[in-house]
Amino acid sequence: MPTATEWAHAVLTAALQRAAAGPFDPDGTLTEGARAGVRAVLEQAEEDGPAHDWDAMSEADWASFAADDWRPHKLLRGPRKGQQVWKNERTGAISDVDPRQKAKEREEAVSGRKKKAEEAAQALVAAAKEKAKEKERGKSAVGEMIRGERPATAVAVRAAGQRLLAMTRAELVALKRQLQVKGGWGKKQKLVQAILAQALAGVAGPKKTAAAPARAGAARRVVADDRSADLAALTFLQLKDMASRNNLGTLGTKAQLIDRLTRAGFGKQAQAQEAARKKAAADEAARVANEPKFERGQPIDLGRLRARLARVPDSPLLPGMHSERLQAEMTRILDEAAADHGEQKVHGMTSPEKMQGVTVGHVKVSWPEGHKGTASALLAIAQQDYPPPLWNATKQVVITSQANGGDEYWQRKYKDFTTSAATGSDGTVCVYGGGHLGRGTFAHESGHNLATAIWGETNPPPASAYAQAQKTEKPVSEYGANSPAEDFAEACKMYADTKTLGLGLSGHDTLRRDFPKKYAALDDIMTGRVRPSPEDVTEFD
Repeated sequence: MPTATEWAHAVLTAALQRAAAGPFDPDGTLTEGARAGVRAVLEQAEEDGPAHDWDAMSEADWASFAADDWRPHKLLRGPRKGQQVWKNERTGAISDVDPRQKAKEREEAVSGRKKKAEEAAQALVAAAKEKAKEKERGKSAVGEMIRGERPATAVAVRAAGQRLLAMTRAELVALKRQLQVKGGWGKKQKLVQAILAQALAGVAGPKKTAAAPARAGAARRVVADDRSADLAALTFLQLKDMASRNNLGTLGTKAQLIDRLTRAGFGKQAQAQEAARKKAAADEAARVANEPKFERGQPIDLGRLRARLARVPDSPLLPGMHSERLQAEMTRILDEAAADHGEQKVHGMTSPEKMQGVTVGHVKVSWPEGHKGTASALLAIAQQDYPPPLWNATKQVVITSQANGGDEYWQRKYKDFTTSAATGSDGTVCVYGGGHLGRGTFAHESGHNLATAIWGETNPPPASAYAQAQKTEKPVSEYGANSPAEDFAEACKMYADTKTLGLGLSGHDTLRRDFPKKYAALDDIMTGRVRPSPEDVTEFD
């Protein structure tokens, strides 16, 4: 088709040809002859319909595309009169390219993107499997060195250490217990160091080096003093750490470190700590045995649950272990109270799944048999003081092993979306893939439930105070930028986050400082000044 410049040139030429005395009258307007020439050119420019812009088609346009709407057509007017094209019988649009070819190209492009996404997902799975294998190789190598089944060379220890660093802290703690390694509590690096130190020492293995009897004899001579007997029970790494913290130097053998610490008066201190540690363990065993049990199948009172969790001690002798003790306690509670919940199918679940569960307060919680993350999910629900409207908006939590069947839709709709962790909107929170339900996730999904309870939908309506605030304030997070509904849910998550953990402002304070209008609108809801509708909206969107 001619360009705009070519059409302009044709118009001007026609005007000049039709006006021999010049195209303009004395007053500067086109003469009648010039206007007739322009009209003739413009009439020639009109074709049988507007040109169809394939590049401007949206996802919705492609979803409603029908190749049968297009028919071969010969142009009846315009500069390309007589040329063969395709015409849409529904819209009248003209295309120079066969629409079926365009549809085929589109299908190939979509198929290519899907294939790349599948390949990327397969690569992630393969990488995860390889990472798991590396962990197992590290665990196996360290275990063999500790048992004396493999030489503890520097190269072997270094290689095993790199593999152990890929493990989580919880996995390292479990490995320490399995291998009966003492000491090394604290950070992940300390756990790895303790395990590797025992591998180098080979203390649990039957094989001993030629120097081992000499070292053992030296140790016996040093610990002959009663004050140092308790120090001998500690590992070399523990002794080294104690000496370092008290500026006594870290060089030397285990016997030399014991001697140095004993002369500095630390023998009695270590002995007292060991006695206190044993007493704490005995007290904890007695507490567990005497705790009143929850009845199977009966609702768990939230106040009683919190009181029982509050009685779990945080021992200063075992720093970093309190969260593990809480999870162990919650696991015992679930074993006491869990009952059959039958088959469940909610939100994006593609098929019913047999579950068990408990009711905590007014919230029914269901999970597949054998799911290991339920204790942490219940802790997220039980330990946080959520604002009452947010807490009351959620009636059920379902933890499924399935993925969200609607993920493909959300991948098209949301920026950088991969898979759903959880969904909410109808009073239920569904957690996918057997995933972890943290406090933030529970607050976010409960925010969707709260929006539905107030407005009958997850998007704040235009007349609401929150929607008005959205007009002048940016989204509260990158994920919140996906939609007004996600922005509201993210704001609910920030509002419920009142703990700073020593890292500066809490999410609640950040929302109040950076988004004052949204905070004010949300505060009206959370404090009861704006009350939810009494109607139950149960349809999931």
